[in-house]
Amino acid sequence: MLAQQAAEKAAKALLAARGQEIPRTHSLPKLFELLEECVDVPTLMSATAAAGEAFEDRYPDGQPEFGGGRACYGKPESKRAIADSRRVLSWAEELQHEEDNETEEP
Repeated sequence: MLAQQAAEKAAKALLAARGQEIPRTHSLPKLFELLEECVDVPTLMSATAAAGEAFEDRYPDGQPEFGGGRACYGKPESKRAIADSRRVLSWAEELQHEEDNETEEP
């Protein structure tokens, strides 16, 4: 859940930096859909957002068929979620840094 939240916050920060309204959603695919309206979103980022959605679970009883939310996360899923989140954060940071540099140049 925390890895997903980090990616979500990065996406929302990019939207805010571009003057876009921040939606009340936790859906990474929805946030990336909105980002595509104002920045070039690499296919890898969209795929990462969609993959993250598959394991998004912020409530303990979110998936009762698997024994609740935390029961469906094993070490492989956790590692993948962290790697996906790092990928999104790195992309967001690089994009913002590039845009900051463009605005500083005369």
